Amino acid sequence: MGPGAVVFLSAAAGLAAWALLALLERITAHARVTWAAAAPAAFLLSYVPLRGSKKRRTRLGLLHVLVAAVLIPILWRTASADANSHR
Repeated sequence: MGPGAVVFLSAAAGLAAWALLALLERITAHARVTWAAAAPAAFLLSYVPLRGSKKRRTRLGLLHVLVAAVLIPILWRTASADANSHR
């Protein structure tokens, strides 16, 4: 997997996580908590399709950890903490 694919897939994961958070903020007063439960679950599920040699799985697994370590805290901080923001 080349650098372009890594950047593209990382950006796609970030956009999907952000879209889920935005949707949750529109439909529930507990978006931050719900998203905080969904994010680690999605991270763990991302390991399911990892195949190949042990070296390849290790590299891809480390990339997953890196992306999650960046995305989860950033999106958590941007999430609305106000339970009264529900419309």
